[in-house]
Amino acid sequence: MNTKDFNAGTPQSSWLKEQLIGEIADQKNGFGSPLIKKYNITIDDSTEDLIMNIGKLDDLPDNLKEMATEIIKTKLDPGFCE
Repeated sequence: MNTKDFNAGTPQSSWLKEQLIGEIADQKNGFGSPLIKKYNITIDDSTEDLIMNIGKLDDLPDNLKEMATEIIKTKLDPGFCE
């Protein structure tokens, strides 16, 4: 897998967006998210909109892209290359 596999409209893109939004929801609901803390993600009203409207993985801000890459590597493909 590579970054092209996560372009908007692909099943992988939908999966990744769901994973990222899930981390944000956990943090907002008081369950905490080690990834949000690790990558120093600031959560505000625009964070979820940014994720949902992203066209390519490379369009994410660096800290969100790093978090997304870790999610992909740990849950989907350890050999994922950026």
